[in-house]
Amino acid sequence: MKVIINGALGRMGREVSRLLSEGYRGAEQYAAVDVFSSDDAVLSSLESIKGRGDVIIDFSHHSATTALLAYAVKAKTPVVLATTGHSEDELSAVREAAKEIPIFFSANMSLGVALLIEMAKKVAAAMPEAEIEIVEAHHDRKLDAPSGTALSIAEAIQEVRKDATIHNGRAGNGKRTPEEIGIHAIRMGNIVGIH
Repeated sequence: MKVIINGALGRMGREVSRLLSEGYRGAEQYAAVDVFSSDDAVLSSLESIKGRGDVIIDFSHHSATTALLAYAVKAKTPVVLATTGHSEDELSAVREAAKEIPIFFSANMSLGVALLIEMAKKVAAAMPEAEIEIVEAHHDRKLDAPSGTALSIAEAIQEVRKDATIHNGRAGNGKRTPEEIGIHAIRMGNIVGIH
C-alpha cells in the first residue's frame, strides 16, 4: 500500500513516517506533505504529488480539511482523517466527500479510547442519575480545547441520555444542571493525553 502522509512534519506525521520506513505491515510512504516544508524530502502541497497513492493519512490541521478533501475526491484517493476541531462547514465537507470516496474519520485513533467511549455510554445508561464531568489534559502545544476525544465521549453519552447538554468549563457560580455533561480542558507540559 502506498501511503501519502499529510501533515508529515507534525508529531503524529513523523510517527507514521517512522512506522512506514520500518515496513509496517508492508506499507510504504509514497509521499510526505506539509505546508511548513522547507526541503525536497517533504512536499509543500498535495498538488505537488506525481502519480497517485493508495490512501492519504491526514494528521495536519482541521483548517486544511476542505482542500485535502477536494484533492482526494479529484484523485479518487481514500482518506484517514485524524484531525480534530472541525467547524460545521468542514464537517459538512467531510460528509459530502464521503459520498464519493472512502473516509475513515475519528477524533482519536486509539483502541483504548474506542473502548472508553463504549464503556462511558454503558455506564451513563445504567446510572441515569449520575452526574457526568469529563476532565481532559494534554500537552501545552495542543491547539483545540476541549479535545476532539472529550467531545466524542460527550456526544456518545448524549446517544443514551437524550436530554443531556454539553457544557464547556464552569463559569459564574459553578452551579450545574442535572442533565449537563461538563467538559474541562487542561493544557500543560508534555502530557500525552488523559481523559
